[in-house]
Amino acid sequence: AFNLVNAQDFKHSISLSFGTATPKGDFGSLDINNNKAGGAAAGICIDLEYKGFLFHDKIGMLGLIKNQFNPMDGDYLALQTPVGTTVTSDNWVLNGYLLGAFYDVQLWEKGFFHPKVAVGMLNATSPKLAFEIFNHALHYIPRNVFARATC
Repeated sequence: AFNLVNAQDFKHSISLSFGTATPKGDFGSLDINNNKAGGAAAGICIDLEYKGFLFHDKIGMLGLIKNQFNPMDGDYLALQTPVGTTVTSDNWVLNGYLLGAFYDVQLWEKGFFHPKVAVGMLNATSPKLAFEIFNHALHYIPRNVFARATC
């Protein structure tokens, strides 16, 4: 991920990061024989994070808002539909928030390492699919697949 914006003073920081969301495991599987395959392609993730030393000069609190968007892989959709079928889809969407703590480890004068522990809620939404078969429109087929990706 790339850190787009970072504003900080000695005790607090706010950062906006973005990067590639690479689907892993069943979520990114294109195997048409796998009924758990998500068919997700690489997408984007955007994170907004606050970190602050509130109680101690080495232990801080953090909050993270996460958003991730993964499109459906076009080849995966084409393999599962008959010739003459057009398929359009929304993105897989993963969003949520995390709250936790971090520890400040100074590596050198201006270099720091912050191991983090956080818990929170994440919500994954499967894409809506629309099929057009020989000029007849069919809609729907949401899939419930466990979504896992790295950002």
